[in-house]
Amino acid sequence: MGTLRVLIVGGSNFVDYPAGGIKYFLRNILKAVDMTDLEISLAGLTTNPDEKVGLWSKREIDSRVFPFIPVYLQKKLGSDEKPNVPIRVGMLMGLWRNKHRLQMKLFDVLYIHCSELVLPFLIPRREVSIVFHWHEVIRKVALNSRYAFFRNKFAAELFYQINKLVLKKSDRVLTISEEGYRLCSSILPDRKDRFTVVPACVDTKLFRPMDKAVVRKAHGFLSSRTILFTGRLERLKGLDLLLEAFALVNKEYKDAQLLLAGEGMERRRLEAKTRTLGLDSHVHFLGEVKHDGVAEVMNCADVFALTSLSEGCPSAVLEALACGLPIVSTNVGHISKIVKDGETGFIVNGRDPQAFANALAKGLEMGKSMKDNCVKKANHYSTKGIAKSIVDALRGTYESKK
Repeated sequence: MGTLRVLIVGGSNFVDYPAGGIKYFLRNILKAVDMTDLEISLAGLTTNPDEKVGLWSKREIDSRVFPFIPVYLQKKLGSDEKPNVPIRVGMLMGLWRNKHRLQMKLFDVLYIHCSELVLPFLIPRREVSIVFHWHEVIRKVALNSRYAFFRNKFAAELFYQINKLVLKKSDRVLTISEEGYRLCSSILPDRKDRFTVVPACVDTKLFRPMDKAVVRKAHGFLSSRTILFTGRLERLKGLDLLLEAFALVNKEYKDAQLLLAGEGMERRRLEAKTRTLGLDSHVHFLGEVKHDGVAEVMNCADVFALTSLSEGCPSAVLEALACGLPIVSTNVGHISKIVKDGETGFIVNGRDPQAFANALAKGLEMGKSMKDNCVKKANHYSTKGIAKSIVDALRGTYESKK
């Protein structure tokens, strides 16, 4: 078995920009992967004008150093700002412009994480294996884009056709969720054997139960009825439902509080809605929390809430479970495989605020009894296990084409 040369293509700088689950997913994998007989290089964007686009440099991730080529320069913006050119579009153009530099290195496998970023390697197609990891559900992503010109049926259909082409032309497709697998299979039923579920993972050394009294005192959140959301404050997260449900919870539990950790285009509107609902003193917008500080914030809470319209396998849910928090979530993506009613939380079908509020109340009442089950479930998604599954898929794809 020779050395496998892999290029990972992602729409981030692999360090701190932009916010999003795919970046943390890749960082977790890169920290945990067994590098025996494996050479990994990275292609992404840079926010540093001194790091030259199109020239190979290096990225250090958890003391590991990887060859890195930035194909696109993106000015770092605040989380309530959006680039004039969507990052995915900029990355797509950057890959096309710099494809010859990538092809000068002889890679065995391309491991790619956005459907659009596969396109430059299909036209013309080279003799290199392509493994695409699908993180999203097609039409909902387009219809809830932060860019208004994408929120229409034409754009959604175009995005669908791009994904269909990529699914058809990739040598192997890994889906982040069972929902993704079912969708892939419905689009291309004769190619089911090329689709495999490989979910997100969690660093259980970083995310673990802590002494609640200690972390609550340190952060100033002293209520024993604390609900938490962590993630981007964007349309796709459906946070109106969470605020409306929390307003109902707060009528029953006057000391309840809601923590929203994250930034995004929706923050100002959500703050205004909080004031309209009369929840100013109970809802706390924490802003962006550094990833290595999220575990402490999670340990201040009693329940983790997710009201997304669409998800794959959200890393934040696995991180919350690893900290011993039960999950109350809409029924999206891989959630039904993670959350079992009364064991690791509660799933709410539909988007009724009263139904979601009832589930939150149950979570607050039963949270302590579910703690051990939550931690046990998170351990099934360890970084080492998921990293091995990915390497096995990459190597198996390459070997099958030899």
